[in-house]
Amino acid sequence: MNMKKIVFLLFLCMLFNNSYSQEEVGIPDSSDSDQIFQKIEQSPEFPGGLEAWKRYLIRNIKMDAIVKKAVPKKAKSWTQVAHVRFIVDRNGNVTDVHVINKVHEEVKKEAIRLLTNSPRWIPGRHNGRKVKAYFVQPITFVVEDE
Repeated sequence: MNMKKIVFLLFLCMLFNNSYSQEEVGIPDSSDSDQIFQKIEQSPEFPGGLEAWKRYLIRNIKMDAIVKKAVPKKAKSWTQVAHVRFIVDRNGNVTDVHVINKVHEEVKKEAIRLLTNSPRWIPGRHNGRKVKAYFVQPITFVVEDE
């Protein structure tokens, strides 16, 4: 990693309250349990909240491939933000994980890996019940020169 100090920032800005979930797919009746919501009353949340999410990312991130393949050799600092869209089902399972913006392939792979391997989330709620919902989580990757 040659004289590079790896800094991993979590650009979270209250994301648990401010996801990209802005439009509703439709409010299903009680017989339609497979409906996926985009806007709900209570968004999915990482167990333990924001601080636990930060700890999970710090403990599990793997930056080696990103530093070797994505960061220009002479860069004094480098930043990319991956916007990761996924579904949290009624049981808290994370599925259908995709990076929805253009980032380096190694950043994309790592962001997807982090979400795919995360523990079960607390499902979102709508009309007093757990629902399957989309969620978008930005993750900021930063590398700075020492």
